[in-house]
Amino acid sequence: MKRQDARTPEERDDSGSGSRPGLLVSWRPGVFLLLFAACRGAPIPAEKSPATPDDVSAELAQREADAFRLGDLDGDGRAELVVERGGQVDGVGPGHLLAVCDVDGDGKEDPVLAVGNDLVAAGRRAAGIGPIARAACIDPDGDGRYAIAAAGIWEIDGPALVDRAGDLGIQLPKSPAALLVAPVIGAAPDVFVLVDGGPNLYFAAQPNGKWAELADAFGLQDRDEKQRAAAAAFDLDEDGELDLALANRGGRHRLFVRRGGGFLDVAPPPWAQASAGGPIVAGDLDGDGHDEVYAAPGRLFTLRQGLTVPIEPGSLAGLGEVTAAAICDLDGDGRVELIVLAGGKLSLHRARGAKPLRAIRVLTQAGAPARGASVWMRARRVVPETGDPALYLPANRDVMITWQNGTTRSFGQGGTPIVARPR
Repeated sequence: MKRQDARTPEERDDSGSGSRPGLLVSWRPGVFLLLFAACRGAPIPAEKSPATPDDVSAELAQREADAFRLGDLDGDGRAELVVERGGQVDGVGPGHLLAVCDVDGDGKEDPVLAVGNDLVAAGRRAAGIGPIARAACIDPDGDGRYAIAAAGIWEIDGPALVDRAGDLGIQLPKSPAALLVAPVIGAAPDVFVLVDGGPNLYFAAQPNGKWAELADAFGLQDRDEKQRAAAAAFDLDEDGELDLALANRGGRHRLFVRRGGGFLDVAPPPWAQASAGGPIVAGDLDGDGHDEVYAAPGRLFTLRQGLTVPIEPGSLAGLGEVTAAAICDLDGDGRVELIVLAGGKLSLHRARGAKPLRAIRVLTQAGAPARGASVWMRARRVVPETGDPALYLPANRDVMITWQNGTTRSFGQGGTPIVARPR
């Protein structure tokens, strides 16, 4: 059992001191702490840690990785970067890093690992469920305690992980190409499953607390393409509803917007053009109030009046095969960066002249990131299931936050960061 910390994020120390060892890197407002040197476990004193984006970028470029995730593992309200390399997850142990979320409801996010044929999280294990390459986190009950979607829906029950898939109506394939969990249709999370060689699956949350597979009815099967890469949810046309982007490997890509009772592919040629495919990440990279969308391996778009307008990718071009990407604010200056993992190397990318944004941290009642909560500005945003658990939005906009259980809170304009729990 992990040690409880009853303090709220407002009461905890934000100075960057007392950071626990074991993670490759951890960032705090104004300082970047490199806690362990790669493959050596040799601590680097905090006073010698790089504190500027350029130093951060240089340090990241020296690190090899097979996977990474961002999460608040110690419950202090600040994100850590957790890295897997060579079958080891820094500070955790052997295994393949699949996800990060609060599985046991103690306010601290837990690394979710595949260890052989077992699924492991928060000291619990689901044994012998087969090789696991993809997983996602889902809060099926809206209580802030997350389950793991991986060949089932695995939730803590005493000392074990038990499968609730049958009760919930979410029947996942053994080896999906990708999983996306987001509250697309309503406040509860839907599960978009990309399937190589076959039609995609879409499990939509129902009013009775169960899920129904509706990919065919929604127009999301995409039977013309067979090799899947990734999916993302963002508000393409700023109508307050989440839309879906889909990347296929070596095939055409999709932009599904909400139309009537389903979705319609409206991808223009620059977006749809066949390419290798890879992760899709949306966020306001330059601080102008409009999202940019990075579609790996080397395409960048800005959203304008419901259109995806291609823009120059700059340093994002020519990275090779990209396996992971996430938006974050590494140095705490309010200007977001994009972390990319390509060819086993981490790199950091920033927009020239980016304006600072307001950090919005949406928490569960226990104090962990409320992944999947919705934040409404002019357009709708959602706390990502992967990536930095904070959102970064312009300071001159009113904000309304909706949690999965239906709780809402509103905040006025201003540059002060928002830290919000459901009342």
